[in-house]
Amino acid sequence: MSQNENSEPARILRYPEVFKRTGYHRTSLFKMERAGKFPKRIPLGPKSVGWLESEINAWIADRLKARDAVPATPVQSASSVNAANQPALTKRGRGRPPVNPPQHPAY
Repeated sequence: MSQNENSEPARILRYPEVFKRTGYHRTSLFKMERAGKFPKRIPLGPKSVGWLESEINAWIADRLKARDAVPATPVQSASSVNAANQPALTKRGRGRPPVNPPQHPAY
C-alpha cells in the first residue's frame, strides 16, 4: 500500500463496525456490492473480509448528498388521503368497504 507521509494508514473495518455505521446486514451489503451500489470488500483471510473505512465514509457521504438533493414534497393530511384514495374502513380497519347484512323478508 502506498501512503502519503502526512496521511493516516488505511483502516480496514470488519462487519460489526460496518453494520454499526450503515445499519445493513451482511446479505444486504453483499447484494448492494454485487449491484455496484456499495464498496467492494477486501478479502483478509479464508473466512474474513473487511472494507476500507475511507470508502465506507465516502459511501455514507454520498447517501447524505443524495438525500439533501431531493426536493421536499408537501405532506398530505391523513384525512385527505383516505377520503380521496381509500375505501371506507370497517370496524377492523382493514380497508374493505362495510358489508350490509342481507335483508330478510318480513313473514
